[in-house]
Amino acid sequence: MKTLTYTLPAYWASYLINGDGSGLEPGEQETIDAFLAREALDFPVDCTEEARFSRYNDVHTGLAGDVLDYTFFANPEVAKPGGRTPLHTGPRGPRRRGRPSTPTQSLSL
Repeated sequence: MKTLTYTLPAYWASYLINGDGSGLEPGEQETIDAFLAREALDFPVDCTEEARFSRYNDVHTGLAGDVLDYTFFANPEVAKPGGRTPLHTGPRGPRRRGRPSTPTQSLSL
């Protein structure tokens, strides 16, 4: 099955995985929901366990902070109007220093 991996803020994990938005600031839940809708994503099926600091994330919030890599099943049935198409293949894809990350695309057997 095809998966997509996005680098997203670590503090989103509670909402994305457990549906608990109590730790979010006002308006952040709407930001997350809009991102998921734009990218045609459901809930993540996995995420990294260790957060790392990054100046960028795939939502382009403009804020540096701790991030996790969240893995989602790709849904080819859903069109992604206005969404970005992942460009790189591999478990994490090539990343350039000092530039925003791009969601990666990988294949799982």
